[in-house]
Amino acid sequence: MTIEHTFRALDIEHLISVLFNAHAVIQKILPLAKDDPAWEGRSGAYFCLADSRTGNPLLVIPLGVISPEEKANKYLTVCLEKARRLATNHWDVNKLHQSSWESRNPDEGKWGGAIIVRDFIFSMSGLPELGDEFVMIAMAARYFDNAPDVMETLKNIAKRSNNQIWLRALSLS
Repeated sequence: MTIEHTFRALDIEHLISVLFNAHAVIQKILPLAKDDPAWEGRSGAYFCLADSRTGNPLLVIPLGVISPEEKANKYLTVCLEKARRLATNHWDVNKLHQSSWESRNPDEGKWGGAIIVRDFIFSMSGLPELGDEFVMIAMAARYFDNAPDVMETLKNIAKRSNNQIWLRALSLS
């Protein structure tokens, strides 16, 4: 599938609706992490929607207020790196990764926060990595209208990373 084909398959109107809600999702998870010092001062991130085969970006946009401002370029770079790394590791038959968490390496600056669902990679950087992953899981669920196969994939992603934010949110619903 070419990038052009993937972009044509993208439901832009629906994606815009999901993006409008992304900031609200971030605001809803901040209280869940209020006791974690890693979240202090964090209220936004870069979001990238990428082609699942190549990791090449289809859309890159800041969500919320990225702070501190001097980290914006770093967050953008990491967001794109997560998507490309996940595409490579997803299609490697020896790995078949579903999230960038599975190839994280903090010593090399490689973090979780990107997930692959159907033809797309949802990647984010700016929140703590499990927060990035949580928002991407929530966005993917919303984009695909909570389709049962998607929800099963998302549940497996959260289990693999032991994403307590998502698992807690599921128990509240």
